[in-house]
Amino acid sequence: MSRKVIFNADDFGLNESVNEAVRQAYLHGVLTSASLMVNGEAVAGAVAIAKAHPELSVGLHLVLVSGRAALPPADIPRLVDSRGEFRQNAFAAGVRYFFDARARQELQLEMRAQFDAFLESGLPLTHVDGHLNMHMHPAVFPILSSLMQEFGVHGVRIPRDDLNLALAYSRRSAAAKALTNTVFLWLAAWQRRRLTEGDFLAVERTYGLLQSGHMNTDYLLLILERSSYRTIEVYAHPTTGSRVHELGPNPDDLQALLDPRVRSAVPEHGFEQATYAMLSEDPSWS
Repeated sequence: MSRKVIFNADDFGLNESVNEAVRQAYLHGVLTSASLMVNGEAVAGAVAIAKAHPELSVGLHLVLVSGRAALPPADIPRLVDSRGEFRQNAFAAGVRYFFDARARQELQLEMRAQFDAFLESGLPLTHVDGHLNMHMHPAVFPILSSLMQEFGVHGVRIPRDDLNLALAYSRRSAAAKALTNTVFLWLAAWQRRRLTEGDFLAVERTYGLLQSGHMNTDYLLLILERSSYRTIEVYAHPTTGSRVHELGPNPDDLQALLDPRVRSAVPEHGFEQATYAMLSEDPSWS
């Protein structure tokens, strides 16, 4: 039985450059999946692309930091500024969410609004993940798991990256990678019970956390060559424009997804391209 790899693009709907990158990577590369920012400036274009290509699996890219909210500022004053923008600093936002009970009440309202906005698009909702992985926060994930059960969504990204592989590729920012990896492994372990009780589907290993913004061809080839897991997700931040931030979107991520060497390496190393929807339909992969 072949192993399964999901190639996902984050920030779908952020702008037209990201949308075009998703379109190209799906039609001409290895991309199988994308995660939609329901309040991105180009969300309408993203939805149109997804509807034109229904085999592209689309999930919700939950935005609770460094982005715009779905609800008006008056409804969630502890989460956003007067323009409806979340905090840019993920740590500061996380502290507020953890210690402020009223902020958590507003989180429930905002997260539901983003789920509702996705459903209003008319697209099937196959999975959920989070901008800057804020969905993994201890104050956020319990709300998310309840909403996923309510909306009948099974696929969820649990960032369990491979530190040894990331350091074998590049020791750049080694200490930061090690700390990030430790934090997210702890979060994944803490949420394991909720995943089991909620009948959620998470792949065995997710690549993208420790090399975010730098998911180039050589790294993708290394993942496919060395990964020993049955189900993996590789997520990137492609764009046809210029680099927006150190963490992406990044044109090199697009080139990696389009590279024929990556496409050839998928079957060469015993993988088959997949989506969360495909895995959900086959219980043997859960």
